[in-house]
Amino acid sequence: MITYHETSLFCEQLSMILDSGLTLQEGLEAVVEEIDNHEFKQAVLKMKEEISVGESFYHAANSVGIFDSYFLEMIQVGEKTGYLDQVMNQCAIYYNRIDSMQNKVKDALFYPTILLVMMILLMGILVIKILPIFREVLNSMGVDLSATSLVLMQVGQFLAQYGFIALLIVVVIIFIVYLYYKVKFKNNAITEFLTAFPLTKKLMINIETSKVAFALSLLINSGMNLKESFASLHNLIHQSDMIKKINECSKLIEEGQDTMDVIVNSTILKPVYTKMLRLGLKSGKLDETMSKVAREYEIESSNSINKFLNAIEPIMMMSCVFIVGIILLSVMLPLMSIMSSLG
Repeated sequence: MITYHETSLFCEQLSMILDSGLTLQEGLEAVVEEIDNHEFKQAVLKMKEEISVGESFYHAANSVGIFDSYFLEMIQVGEKTGYLDQVMNQCAIYYNRIDSMQNKVKDALFYPTILLVMMILLMGILVIKILPIFREVLNSMGVDLSATSLVLMQVGQFLAQYGFIALLIVVVIIFIVYLYYKVKFKNNAITEFLTAFPLTKKLMINIETSKVAFALSLLINSGMNLKESFASLHNLIHQSDMIKKINECSKLIEEGQDTMDVIVNSTILKPVYTKMLRLGLKSGKLDETMSKVAREYEIESSNSINKFLNAIEPIMMMSCVFIVGIILLSVMLPLMSIMSSLG
């Protein structure tokens, strides 16, 4: 598989070349010269060869095995409607947006992860190196501690020993759960793991809903009607809970229920946006309305990431300061008590 960024650049370049009037084979020949990824370059060369012998773009792209289902689905849409250049442009926008969103999620998780690692390392140093030394010094001096110092020292020793072990257990459990999701969901392991994790569940639901809205927008703007666009969503979305909702809706649509009514009742999109879509459908401006809804969801998903980041960093920092502060006080207060008694 190739990165979202590489796919976005490929789609953008191919769109511009096709829009200029060149054939698909000529376009691939021009694009391949700009590709640095060796695997990607070989795949594009193979695609060009297959197209030169009469194969469709979809067949050529599917045969190389490096593109995801969304890209392949959109190629089919472009070839059926005759708007392949516009579809490639829409794909470039989609992959650029997904790449940006993925980077935001990584940034949102980076600092909390660093804080957690630092907390574990710091507590490990305190437990293994510092506390044993102070304990030996205090025992050798044989000075009675005040009640406050004694209690605080016991609390600090408890937190240092068992808090460190508890953090390690939590980290191990998270790692094991992630491995389980990696085996079960493979390429979608991170998405499924973060969706199941309580602290990131709401964030991932907002992101997946944003992807649904944007995918619908691209499909509708590529010439497909609402029913066809919704039926194609199950090939474009990979989060299991969202796929389940989409499949349930698709089943109702196949049974003859109105597509718009099914979408309204599905709770996939917020009621305010489904009302906008209904009005857009009646006014003949569904494509414009869907684009507006997609932009609103993009803003909401960005805000969710920022809120998560703004909330998790202070919590992690305060937890680290509290635990380390108690441990340090458990060392410093007895020492101050000894120094005052000696004076």
